[in-house]
Amino acid sequence: MEFGPGLDEGNIYQNIVDDQKAIIKKVREIYPDKRLVVFGHSYGSFVTQRLIKDRVPADKFILSGSSYMK
Repeated sequence: MEFGPGLDEGNIYQNIVDDQKAIIKKVREIYPDKRLVVFGHSYGSFVTQRLIKDRVPADKFILSGSSYMK
């Protein structure tokens, strides 16, 4: 089955988190001596909170337009 833009058969949230982890890993490989700052706004802030929880190696995290959910 083929999906259009914005549709996902599985867990789209986890797929986005996994994609961000892969991007961060690649950026670290390409620029090992540079500082890495992850900025997450709105929905991206929830993805960024998950990256923080999963201890993704970044120098700083910025959350914008977010909230805390238990």
